[in-house]
Amino acid sequence: MLKAKEANIYKLEDCITKGYPIMFTLSDDNQELIGWDPQPTGYDKTDYGMLYFAAAGMERKGNVLSFPMQGLVVLDSGKWGVLYQGFTETLEMPEGF
Repeated sequence: MLKAKEANIYKLEDCITKGYPIMFTLSDDNQELIGWDPQPTGYDKTDYGMLYFAAAGMERKGNVLSFPMQGLVVLDSGKWGVLYQGFTETLEMPEGF
C-alpha cells in the first residue's frame, strides 16, 4: 500500500487485477472515509462490461478498516447500475496507524 505524503490518500496497487489500483481518501485523523470514487477493477466479464468497486462508507476498529462495498457497472444510459452489494472488504493497516 502506498500513502501520499501530502494527504491521507491511499493506493492499493494491483488490488484485484494487475494494473488496476484502488485509491481512497481518509480524514486527517484517519477516522472517516472522505472519498472513494467508483474505480475499475480490471474484471470485465460481466454482461455489462467493466466491474467497478465503490465503498458506501467505512468503520474503523483499531487498525482494521471495514468498507461496505458495491459492485457497479456503467449502463447504456451512462448512469451507474448496482450489480451487487452487501459485501464488506477489510483492510488491516500497520500498527500505530
